Amino acid sequence: MARFINTIGRALRETGQAMDRLGLAAMDVENTFLVPLNRHRQLMNLEGKVPSLSGDVWVAPSASAIGDVAVSAGASVWYGTVLRGDAAPIVVGPGSNIQDLTSITTSEGAGVTIGSKVTVGHKAMLHGCSIGDGTLVGMGAQVYNSTVEGGAMVAAGAVVKDAAVGAGQLWAGNPATHVRDLTPDEVQAMVKQAEAYATLSGKHRTEFADVADLMDSEGAQAKGSYWRRAGALPGQARDALRACGPCEEGAEAEGRT
Repeated sequence: MARFINTIGRALRETGQAMDRLGLAAMDVENTFLVPLNRHRQLMNLEGKVPSLSGDVWVAPSASAIGDVAVSAGASVWYGTVLRGDAAPIVVGPGSNIQDLTSITTSEGAGVTIGSKVTVGHKAMLHGCSIGDGTLVGMGAQVYNSTVEGGAMVAAGAVVKDAAVGAGQLWAGNPATHVRDLTPDEVQAMVKQAEAYATLSGKHRTEFADVADLMDSEGAQAKGSYWRRAGALPGQARDALRACGPCEEGAEAEGRT
């Protein structure tokens, strides 16, 4: 009975949220653009596992953090990325960036831990692995059930499986192997790249309501904003934003320019 009541309550709540967004679309004529209603959620709890985000984390509107996921201060999760902590925890360390279209998954007893100032490149895939501080995982790389120590680099397109990548090493190929050791300048450059992404994420964050700040009192339902007022300063824009939770059960409606 409790599950039935919860399901009905969620459906009513999210249908109301969809209607609220439709009302905002009809009332607000000063927006530079409108984004269509959709069922996407930035944060979603799963079987009692609730995502945890620090206050200055940025999660892109089209990204998803599901279940047992913790994202630390200054980190960013970019467009189209999925962090699925359904079977084991996912931890993203301070100042790290998980770039566009990355997939991070877990299995029983095989979580994912990402250290501080780590860069995970576009379309990378991580599963059941540990990534050390200051490491770079290149675009399209895959790391499965492996340990990557700090200051290492997994080259773009490399496939690391059931391996141990040492600190300061460059691994490449499929299957990936140790190619050479990185120079101190290369290791420092990877840290600077992570810092640059932290700065860049701040620019994107000002265009959207901060998902961590807009979480409800239970911390389970993320309320993403899909509005930007023309010409507003960052602080004014945030005040002007109208946020409502994505609709899971409600109807979708298309916005127009």
